Amino acid sequence: MTRVTPPEPLWGRAHKRSSLALTLLLLCLALLGYKVGARLALIRAAESGQERRIELLLALGASADSKDPDLGVTALMFAAQNGHAGVARILLSEGASIDARSYQGVTALIYAAGNGHVGLARTLIVNGADVNAKDREGMTVLSYVDERLYPEVAGLLRKAGATR
Repeated sequence: MTRVTPPEPLWGRAHKRSSLALTLLLLCLALLGYKVGARLALIRAAESGQERRIELLLALGASADSKDPDLGVTALMFAAQNGHAGVARILLSEGASIDARSYQGVTALIYAAGNGHVGLARTLIVNGADVNAKDREGMTVLSYVDERLYPEVAGLLRKAGATR
């Protein structure tokens, strides 16, 4: 039996009301076998730092490597971009790929470092993130860091062996 994604207006109405409504809608779809529901619910929860929802969705079978289908950005990347260290730790403990890449070649460490999230960058490095990862344009993690704004992040990366 083939599953079909609900029509766009349903998604839009739920999203406008609240992120909770959207999460509940996606969770219900996940329970009914719509894999897209679990994936999108996990991504939304990671983006907004909702640790309990992440744990629930993972327990219900959502993949720790869930990816946004349009951008190729994983739940871990959304957590890294927004500085949600607790969410990142949960995803990593459930097997999220630390060096997964978006369609642009960006990694979770690039997102965390580029946004000045030093604690999260440290967590990713300790867990084995590639400090010399390059995006599709050849820019390294250190290239994404504005050293005037985030000197601590730049120092952390250099100490871990990062180069431009």
